[in-house]
Amino acid sequence: MKKRPYTDSPKPRPSPRGAREAGMSFFIAVGVVALTVGSLFILAPETLRKLNEAGTRIAADLDSTAFSHRIGVGLSLVISSLLFFFVAWYIALRG
Repeated sequence: MKKRPYTDSPKPRPSPRGAREAGMSFFIAVGVVALTVGSLFILAPETLRKLNEAGTRIAADLDSTAFSHRIGVGLSLVISSLLFFFVAWYIALRG
């Protein structure tokens, strides 16, 4: 029988902490953006329209149906931001 070459100490594994922190930062950033845009949809739709008109050259126009259903879109964005914040908190808790 042939012996396999084993070492006494296993190779150190890189810590996945950096990946966790990057994921947590991503979820927090997306949550902040969703909360901001959702709040603008609900509380200040005219400000959002002005920002959209100013940024027309950079980004595509917001769909008129989103403005016609602004409360539903705004609440959906706020709820999704809360979900992103929860996921970031959960990642931090488990880490």
